[in-house]
Amino acid sequence: MDLTVPTITHVKAEVVDEAVSISAAARLTGMSRHSVEKIVGGGYIRLVRSDITALAREPFISAGGALPVVQTDVAETDGTWRPYTGDASWLTDADWLLAQAGDWTGVSSRAIVDAGYLAVGLGGMVTGIVRVEGRAPGAPAGRIRWRISLVGRLTSSLRAGGLSFGDDVSAQERELVLQTLGMRYPVRRGGAFTWV
Repeated sequence: MDLTVPTITHVKAEVVDEAVSISAAARLTGMSRHSVEKIVGGGYIRLVRSDITALAREPFISAGGALPVVQTDVAETDGTWRPYTGDASWLTDADWLLAQAGDWTGVSSRAIVDAGYLAVGLGGMVTGIVRVEGRAPGAPAGRIRWRISLVGRLTSSLRAGGLSFGDDVSAQERELVLQTLGMRYPVRRGGAFTWV
């Protein structure tokens, strides 16, 4: 008797990613609702369980207090000397850099220039690293503006992992980006700057 062996195919069931609320996301990550809202608003995570779980798994970074972090807000149009302020994954590299260049208060310009690097944070998550090359002219009285260049930044959601690097990034700088982007830092209330 001649048997015909059946052809087998595998079809995976489509699993729909479960939506979560801001409150649930805050609870799962141990972050404030406001922090989660910022990260969502910047396009770095979606309010779905897989994105929230990925964020919750990211470690907190520390550089022994040697790395300044500018704590930004979600990008919005500015229309002064730059098109945007704040941070979002959808900004072009040029617009993102201008948004981080100033006009800041509440920090020693000398300390930031001496550090050489500045991490950009949104809601407690590092989204980029810039090289600080010095102060830039043109800031209003009582504010600081810097000449900065891109080391690296997230250009998509945390899970998608899209990165953009500056043109003249060294191997050590590239490693700094890979060790910090998407990672978390303790949010400091009451100012735009903190140090990790």
